[in-house]
Order: sequence, then C-alpha cells, then structure tokens
Amino acid sequence: TGIVFPFSTAAYRESIVQALDVCIAAGLHEVVITTGGKSEQYAQQHLKDLPETAFVQMGDFVGFTLRTCKRKKLRRATIAGMIGKLSKMAKGKMQTHAAGSEVDMGLLAEIAATAGAAPGVVEQVKHANTGRHVGYIVIAAVVTGFFYAVCKRVAANAAKHVGGGLAVRVLLVDFDGKLLGQAEA
Repeated sequence: TGIVFPFSTAAYRESIVQALDVCIAAGLHEVVITTGGKSEQYAQQHLKDLPETAFVQMGDFVGFTLRTCKRKKLRRATIAGMIGKLSKMAKGKMQTHAAGSEVDMGLLAEIAATAGAAPGVVEQVKHANTGRHVGYIVIAAVVTGFFYAVCKRVAANAAKHVGGGLAVRVLLVDFDGKLLGQAEA
C-alpha cells in the first residue's frame, strides 16, 4: 500500500518527519495533522482543496509534530480530531497517549458552563464516561458554542506550545465525520 506502520516511538516520529518533508517537497505550506486514520479520512472530506499529501497522521505526538512544522517553516497546521483527543489538547497536553493523559471531565464541564450549558447539563458532563459521551450530552442539550470553545482552547494551546510563527487551525469532527466545531489561532 505504500503506508508505513512504525512500531516504535522513534520510528513513528521519523515517519511524521518524512511525511512533512513530502509536503514541503510538493510545495505545500499547509499541513493537516490528524490523530488517526478516521480523523484523517474525515478531514479530507472537509478540506477537499488540499491534496492527499497534505494530510499527516501524528497519532499522539502533537507537540513533536507542531514543533517540527514550525522548524520546517510550514505556515499553517490544521489539527483534526475527535472530542477525546482534542479535549486532552484543550487541557494543554501535547502528548495524548492514554497512559499519560486522561480526558478531564472537569475541564469539559467548565467549557460547557462557559458555553451556556444549564447547571444540570454541566453536572452530566462532569460525570460522563468518555469524551464521546460528553459530545452526546452537549449535542442533546443544544449547547451551542461548546465545540468551538474546545477548538479555540486547542488552537491557543498549540500556538503557545510552538511560541508563534505557525498558524494553527483546529477541526473537531464526530464519529461519523460531521464537523462540530473549528477555530484558529
């Protein structure tokens, strides 16, 4: 298939660097970094103006990938993912592996409250089982602005992580590929 499946941290990081080098060699100034295959597939559906080579799976290596984008002088990185991984980035985690970071329901409840969620909805979010569960709760309660607020925090944290010099856009999709929110820093 031509797809490399690295089996070590070093190999995975090197595959990210190589994919970014392909983007640059193709004359691209923007890259879409995704948390996995599904988020990549969905991002491609929403960003049809970009060629396939612009899409790079970063997995859990958010910080590493963003720093590499900046070092290689790319102009913009779009982070595309689903609520679980993006909620970790909203907290400031730039390594999102399950072993090193959890979905912070308290943070998501705080975001829901600032987005106008009723107190009962905020309590439901606090006690949700997963990020996906939180998504269902806020959608059912029609908490407009919640997904935008998550994306805005991710974009701000990513921009802060690299210290400027790289525009960061964030797309949050659901498990069917529907775009729920986006923001840019």
